[in-house]
Amino acid sequence: PASADAASLVIGRSHLERHRLLADAAELTAARNALNAVRPAALSPRDRVDLLIGLGQALYQGDSFGAAAELFDTALSQPLVLPDRDRLLLLDWWATAVDREARSLVSLGRVYRLHGRLGDALARYREARTLHEWPEVGNELPITRGHVLEAIEGLPLDVTTHETTSGITAMLTGAA
Repeated sequence: PASADAASLVIGRSHLERHRLLADAAELTAARNALNAVRPAALSPRDRVDLLIGLGQALYQGDSFGAAAELFDTALSQPLVLPDRDRLLLLDWWATAVDREARSLVSLGRVYRLHGRLGDALARYREARTLHEWPEVGNELPITRGHVLEAIEGLPLDVTTHETTSGITAMLTGAA
């Protein structure tokens, strides 16, 4: 049964690719039907992210760019599931969906909100990526420690750094 869900995911994604190449509406319908048949709980974490991407691509290819961007953003927020190359490709899908949605908006206020969300999402991606550019193991994590200390600088925290490890303790001392 679980393999049937994974198979439906693969079938749905292949129909999406055929729709992208051939612009055949029947392929988009077949993709949506296959993806809607998938039970996410039966999938592995990676396959659940692939399902989010497939559903987002189905929405994108159906010109529902805002909804597609939301699903791509959800997939991007899943930590450590996608390799860097796949994450960058997904980031491109997301940014293109946001751009296409922004171009279709009449209200300038919605454009500003989308612009703000774009900046927030890119900042989240950069923060996660920065910590993984220089992997550290064990109890000596000077690069990670530096990033954390920089991120919490200026917050109302009483910060203590440990002398034998790279540990940090922060106690909230004021109102947020």
